[in-house]
Amino acid sequence: MLTVPANAKSGSKTKTITMYLNGEIRGIQVNCDVPYYSKWKAPNETVTSNYMEFTTSKDEPVIAVVLDTEYEDEAKVLCKYLTKKKYKKQLLDYMCEGFSIDRNDADKYFKLKKDGNGKYMIITDMGNEYGVFRAIDDSHLFMYFTETGNGFVSGSLKKKLVSYTKQVTIETKAVGVNESDLGSDNEGEQLNIELDPDKVIFEDVYSNMAWGYQKQAIYILGDGRVYTYNYAENPGKLEDLSEESVIEYLKGTEPACALSKTYLLKLYSYAVQINPDATYTTQHEMYDYGQRTLYFYAEDGTKIKCSCYGDVRYIYDDDYAKKVEELWDEWYRYCEEA
Repeated sequence: MLTVPANAKSGSKTKTITMYLNGEIRGIQVNCDVPYYSKWKAPNETVTSNYMEFTTSKDEPVIAVVLDTEYEDEAKVLCKYLTKKKYKKQLLDYMCEGFSIDRNDADKYFKLKKDGNGKYMIITDMGNEYGVFRAIDDSHLFMYFTETGNGFVSGSLKKKLVSYTKQVTIETKAVGVNESDLGSDNEGEQLNIELDPDKVIFEDVYSNMAWGYQKQAIYILGDGRVYTYNYAENPGKLEDLSEESVIEYLKGTEPACALSKTYLLKLYSYAVQINPDATYTTQHEMYDYGQRTLYFYAEDGTKIKCSCYGDVRYIYDDDYAKKVEELWDEWYRYCEEA
């Protein structure tokens, strides 16, 4: 439960929105009470990501983001540096690097403030950009951010964002579905085939350059084994290898979990019918989230893009691609229990 009070004095006039930590990677549900006034425009439905945006009565966009240290490198760093004042130098070094600010000018743009819960907040003020970062606990980072097209962020909004951020609390609970319930039809179950257990069938790649280089991948093999790999921590190890060498490397590591044959065949049955030349449209959705892309490895080794979302969502004009994205999304809800 993520609670952001409407104002410092009263918990009234809030709007509850369901969010999910780490964007499309499901597993932990977050119910967020966001500041809401009759003149403010806020989402009216569940936000299926760790990100939401609403607008003040003065048309100032306000963005709320919650990050999980298990998946986000910047959250891991900031949660550590915001625990004690002794990390102030490292914190300012990190912020200056992230915002491309000269270290000698740090005090002009960044301010460290106690959050009232034994930790600290870092406030960024670039004039027309204003953000408040706070470690809610050792595992989760919360951020409020606003940016104006012209002029400066108003003083009243700055005070509100600091006040709201100080009062954020979180209570996580696992969510998921039974793997036997994934999907509503039997198309995959009717396939009478055996996938090669030592071949990559699906590859899910997440990349982000907003806070330094981030790139992680999930590999699904033909027997359902699921492997994860962090490119940023192991640069060059897999990127320049052949598929056979990648397989050999993965087999020498411990699988994260495994998919059932029923579910994997169901996913495969749709993916194999995707038109690799299908047209698509794009729409902007977030800022600094990065991109998550799911690929299917065809029989001839061709990588076919099934879905791509993040800062920009790709909407494919292919019913089978949509089914694959839907099934993959359901597995992410399940993966925490898997």
